[in-house]
Amino acid sequence: MVEAGCTSWCQLLLEREAPAVETVRAQLTEHLRAGRAVVLDHGLSRRSDREECR
Repeated sequence: MVEAGCTSWCQLLLEREAPAVETVRAQLTEHLRAGRAVVLDHGLSRRSDREECR
């Protein structure tokens, strides 16, 4: 998926970080289901990613 206004190097970065993002989401879900309190610092992530996690 190509983000609007994203250059080729930007797209490469997004593709490379995707596995790490999925791992963090899985861990987050696991902790929440276990009833643990979780704080997720979104840092420099895209708005669409932040909205999806809400």
